[in-house]
Amino acid sequence: MEKVGSNGPDITTATLEANGWNEGDLAWSLRSGIMPDGDAFGSSMSELVQHGTRYMSNADLAAIANYFFDQPPPE
Repeated sequence: MEKVGSNGPDITTATLEANGWNEGDLAWSLRSGIMPDGDAFGSSMSELVQHGTRYMSNADLAAIANYFFDQPPPE
């Protein structure tokens, strides 16, 4: 089976927080495509923003960010 795509970063709550992310940063990045350090999303994540999340309401983006930060650690 051919592998399609790329490996994504660890987006668990603990790792996001350890890397300085918070819910507001994530919601803003999902709208803008720019990460808190000023770097831009790459690869398929930039396509997601360009064709999808930048059109979402602030409430929807906040809900997505809240979901990521409200998850228990993986077992």
